[in-house]
Amino acid sequence: MIICTKKGQEKGIQIVFAVFVLVIVSAIVITLVVRNVKVPKIKCNQNDKIQSAIMECQNYCNDISSFGGQAALNSAIEFCSKTEKVDWNCDGIMKGEKMSYGIFTSCEDKIPCFELVSCEGYSPEECRTLLRDKSPQKYNQLAYKNFSADCGLPEDSSNWVYKYNFTK
Repeated sequence: MIICTKKGQEKGIQIVFAVFVLVIVSAIVITLVVRNVKVPKIKCNQNDKIQSAIMECQNYCNDISSFGGQAALNSAIEFCSKTEKVDWNCDGIMKGEKMSYGIFTSCEDKIPCFELVSCEGYSPEECRTLLRDKSPQKYNQLAYKNFSADCGLPEDSSNWVYKYNFTK
């Protein structure tokens, strides 16, 4: 029972109450909608990522045969010392994660081109010899002690560093 002293005062209270209820119901509906809306995940295609790295390495290999003399040697040194980064586990970070491609294990932040691309005359063993003889600085940059130890690569032949003796 509503007691009114003045005409119209009752309607004002009813309107305020209705607006209050409407705001509460709207807040509940908005909260439910926001909780149930799922943001679509961006698909991470490992194959696309590795293919992109392979193409980069293949370009370095192609440069070797495109040039002659010292330019070809420089291109070979670049191919042999070049490493690619691949976000293998799609976490947005390319450091400290171990990945396997084929029979070898590498770190996401340092996958050598000679592991990704077969380049005639520049096998991993030939690259090791070339870098040791012609570019010791680049060899040292590639050698085991100078890259992500956080990755936890095994110290066996599944690790390219040990398989091809890229140790200091």
